[in-house]
Amino acid sequence: MLAVLKNGIQVPYEELWLNDEDLAEFAGKSKETIQKQLRRMYKVKEYRPYIDKIGGRSTKLSAYEKWRKSENIKIKGV
Repeated sequence: MLAVLKNGIQVPYEELWLNDEDLAEFAGKSKETIQKQLRRMYKVKEYRPYIDKIGGRSTKLSAYEKWRKSENIKIKGV
């Protein structure tokens, strides 16, 4: 599946990296909430390679969604 960026460029969904503002817009949450989530996500060593802090933080969207699903499972106890 391809994601279409605002400038018209198409990027494979699995390869899409977003900054904090774009990730907040995508997730429908505030930037502050996303930043808190990303700090928690960074604590899990498995997900550290998917958060790039060079030139501002960027997060791989597919890894963020996978982490959120795993966090939801832990919270619900399923």
